[in-house]
Amino acid sequence: MSMNFIFSNIVFQFVRLNVTPVESWGFPVNNTKQYDGVIGLLQSGDIEIASASLVFKTPRLDVLDYAGETVSSE
Repeated sequence: MSMNFIFSNIVFQFVRLNVTPVESWGFPVNNTKQYDGVIGLLQSGDIEIASASLVFKTPRLDVLDYAGETVSSE
């Protein structure tokens, strides 16, 4: 039995995780401050944390905090 499997089982005993599939990382909706996709779910409070590969975009900083490595598109 691998350590990852053991660790995962321990974590899942204490943390309730839900997977929410979406079709978009998050783009502005009709030139508003609202977003769709993952960012929209974070913005509305439907989810509290996300793990996704997002391109660093300055306008998104009003809505979310980037953690880890980022890649700038500017």
